[in-house]
Amino acid sequence: MLLINPHVDFFGNGQRYECHLHSEQGLNVSGFAMFGNFYIWSGFNPNIGWSHTNSGVDFTDVYLERFNHPTDSLQYSYGNHYKQAQLFTDTILCKSDSILKTQVIRFMVTDHGPVVAKRDSFYVTVKNSTGSPPVYVLQCWRMMKANTLEEFQAALNLRAFGYPNTMYTDRFGNIAYWHGNAVPKRSIKFDWRYPVDGSNPETEWDGLHPLNEIIQSINPTSGWLQNCNSTPFLCAGSASPDSSRYPHYMAYDPQLFRAEEALKLLSNPEKISFEQFENLVVSTHLPMMEHWLPQILRAYDNGVMSDERESEKLRAVMDTLRHWDCQTALNSRATTLAVFWNTVGLTWARTQIRPTDPSSLTRYYVGKTLPYSDSLALAFMSAAIDILEKKYGTAFVEWGSINRLQRIHTRGVVEDFDDSKQSLPVKGAPSVMGSLFAFATSQTNTNKRYGTGGNSYVAIIEFGRKVKAKSVMYFGQSADPTSPHYFDQAPLYAQGKFKDVYFYKKDVLDHAERTYHPGE
Repeated sequence: MLLINPHVDFFGNGQRYECHLHSEQGLNVSGFAMFGNFYIWSGFNPNIGWSHTNSGVDFTDVYLERFNHPTDSLQYSYGNHYKQAQLFTDTILCKSDSILKTQVIRFMVTDHGPVVAKRDSFYVTVKNSTGSPPVYVLQCWRMMKANTLEEFQAALNLRAFGYPNTMYTDRFGNIAYWHGNAVPKRSIKFDWRYPVDGSNPETEWDGLHPLNEIIQSINPTSGWLQNCNSTPFLCAGSASPDSSRYPHYMAYDPQLFRAEEALKLLSNPEKISFEQFENLVVSTHLPMMEHWLPQILRAYDNGVMSDERESEKLRAVMDTLRHWDCQTALNSRATTLAVFWNTVGLTWARTQIRPTDPSSLTRYYVGKTLPYSDSLALAFMSAAIDILEKKYGTAFVEWGSINRLQRIHTRGVVEDFDDSKQSLPVKGAPSVMGSLFAFATSQTNTNKRYGTGGNSYVAIIEFGRKVKAKSVMYFGQSADPTSPHYFDQAPLYAQGKFKDVYFYKKDVLDHAERTYHPGE
């Protein structure tokens, strides 16, 4: 069985659509595609299925170049000599007021890549391992056409992908996971998360790692694999790859709460049915609060908040949270309190991170130990109460009354969310808190919070002699507001449910509303 669950924006360029490609020359694949592409990005055919998510594999490096030649401004320092940069120009149209004017832009390229910025006396260049567009498309095409693990591995070995990891399963009982794809070979002397000295020959790449050298797990003894944009070294529980066998630049990923939830659910020794799998993949349990809430309650019980008025203000809220099972629900007031508390905390945390190290924010949403002091944690809860009371008149607001799904993107025009228009209650919650039913929201000039990303196209597939699959889109398949399929899947999505996928040609034709042939 396979879960495909990309987390993307609901509006604009992040959109996905469900697609089924079939030809009389052997192509039969269903899944999701991105606008402008003619291949399925994640999906399944009669024999195999695969899914991608973003990983922390380092596939792009930043170099600091010294253009310090005494007489030639296009030469940059390299080892004990200089190299020549390429210079070229292009002319673009720029709008000034209502007038289009031409402007000549100057570009420089070194052996490491294009110059993209200047910092102090250095020029900044960027090097990327992603393959050329033709090879990239060829790899996607061969993955769709693969019918066995060996054929799929041969496609991956083109190594044209930079950032995504890949989950795989097939009808023959194989499961596999690869963390990244086009991973450059580098010296382990350097921390490649930061800019490196372009004049030092030791910072050169030594080609790409072959597929069998990147972090991977094929048919682990656990019988399952998972990745939620998280560390690959826990992708199969105790059967996971050994981190000591790989250079550090292959995986900077932390262990996130969604991955922890997946590990807990999959580690159950009992076999699960397809119907049980359907429920498992939309879990709304919040492991963040399971770990951190007892510490917050203990801080309150220990009298950390010495101000009596503040302590009394939190009393009823703490009693509500004390009896909560850390499961989100439409009628749950505790869910609302927890989400607002986390929002206040992350807002504060963003003021603490160093601009040169955005990853320092990570520690505020990982780990089993509360990353804030007791007094800060209680202050965040007090602030969350203030926000709720100001907006709703009470701190006790049912989650479903404000956590909503509304479609506002119509014919290329993005409207504003509107409390007076149709919307549906959603039980999902922010992925950072560990909800497998991930639902990110925005709240600007509205009383309700409206979904802007998270679970988008979601599919579950069971392989056997015949493929069985279910899927759901967050709104509907059509972008036409007059179509009955503009918002028809939204009720299923909001409840964490799925529709049947008609994969075989007879089933498709039996359920077709209309058929047509281009040009006729």
